[in-house]
Amino acid sequence: GDAEAQYELGNRMLTGDGVPRDPSGAVRLLEKAAEQGVADAWFRLGKVYHDGEAMPRNYVRSFECYTEAARRGLPEAQHNLGAMLVSARGVKRDYTEGHAGFIVAAKFGAVSSAEQQTRQRLAKRADLIAQAEERAQELLVQLKDSPAAVQPRVTFPGLRTAPPPV
Repeated sequence: GDAEAQYELGNRMLTGDGVPRDPSGAVRLLEKAAEQGVADAWFRLGKVYHDGEAMPRNYVRSFECYTEAARRGLPEAQHNLGAMLVSARGVKRDYTEGHAGFIVAAKFGAVSSAEQQTRQRLAKRADLIAQAEERAQELLVQLKDSPAAVQPRVTFPGLRTAPPPV
């Protein structure tokens, strides 16, 4: 029942690191750890669903898991949300929201060239850069004051609105 142990064992079961490989059992353990608040479990689940590792690829679920990991303070999750939005992986492309995610991730220490690359891509669209910077400030305030309320603006193909928060 220990959440950290569930996370660790689930993570090892994904790859067979010292234990028999059991992807479906691994996901069950990671889900249990995530439900108990382990941010790294949320992040790992986001990656599992994003990459189609051990489960069929599910970008909506990946986005939900990364969002929860970001709410819990993982800048890498914020970065991955930005990457999904900028590259239109499973979501409608949104340079403003994606770039805002990169800005927030960088402010929290996620080292990446993505923020600068996106800024260069948008160099002729100063309005989008300004909107992204404004949105990043909103996200930073929300993450500080009420992380559970953070909900990235996203549209999933085939869905009219974003799914409910996790």
